[in-house]
Amino acid sequence: VVYTIRLYFIIRFLSIGALNCTDNERQIIIMIRHIVMFSLLDEAEGRTKEENLAEAAKRAETLRTKIPSLKNYSVVTNSPEADTTNYDIALICDFDDMNGLNEYQNHPDHKEFGKFICAVRKSRACIDFEM
Repeated sequence: VVYTIRLYFIIRFLSIGALNCTDNERQIIIMIRHIVMFSLLDEAEGRTKEENLAEAAKRAETLRTKIPSLKNYSVVTNSPEADTTNYDIALICDFDDMNGLNEYQNHPDHKEFGKFICAVRKSRACIDFEM
């Protein structure tokens, strides 16, 4: 009997994601995480790397309130004590789905940020994944 009860709870947990979910909560919520990282040029647009890093972080932060599809958003910069071959800045964005990510990427404010960052970046790395 004990094994039957345990098996019931294991099957219920696996089928709906948590022991306390109701039958109406059977869907597993999947979000999209978009991480993009940039290495900046030592000098660009008449500014130093440090000046462009500060400007990039400032501009990136403004996207938080301008793009409705952003659910969670972080702008992070590499620690001054960290390896200098690391990327300089990263944006970590969560969306409900790929449509939200597409809305973000096509938003005029994101495109404006893109114009700025393209002028001051050395390289870019990006990944989009479900979580």
